[in-house]
Amino acid sequence: MPRLNRRPVLLLPVLAVATTFALTACGNGGVAEESREHSVVTGAEGQVGDVRILDATITTGLLGTTTGTLSLTVYDQGQDADSLTAVSSPVAAAFQLPSADSSASASTDATGASSTTSAVTIPAMGVVALDELDAIDVTGLTGSPAVGDSLPVTFTFAGAGDITLDVPVVGTAVPATAGTPTPAVTGANVDNGGASPAVSSAGS
Repeated sequence: MPRLNRRPVLLLPVLAVATTFALTACGNGGVAEESREHSVVTGAEGQVGDVRILDATITTGLLGTTTGTLSLTVYDQGQDADSLTAVSSPVAAAFQLPSADSSASASTDATGASSTTSAVTIPAMGVVALDELDAIDVTGLTGSPAVGDSLPVTFTFAGAGDITLDVPVVGTAVPATAGTPTPAVTGANVDNGGASPAVSSAGS
């Protein structure tokens, strides 16, 4: 009786995929584990005048706290510089813009909306990333917002005016663990017709 020559046609691709996945997970040194603390949520975007806001998100403090950080990228598409002069929300007590001078202060109006009085300059045809060390500090959050919630936040620009966005809560702060690398932050893509805008942080 002739012997059947059975070839493991499907086994090799499956084995290769499994091996690649295992090596990728090991090579990331725990990044996959870390990413479980964050929900895959798209940041809020919007435009007022020549100013575009991209990838606006809020990361809250540890469970039970009322603090957090607001991150976003601001792109001035116009020929004149503009400035972010205030951030406000009815569900937060104060927003502290980065690189604020000593005279900057926060206040709350009669409706309970908080605001700031410092400013961040957005250069003409330029991009400013307000994230990581330059993120906007948020205090006095109410309602214990959780991942997946959206909070109304109003951004005020000196030239372009006001825009209110529903900014998603994308995660909570997690204490750093020794030997665990921090996941890379992916910047927002800006379509500026092929031009290369100047990218800067609020502190520069």
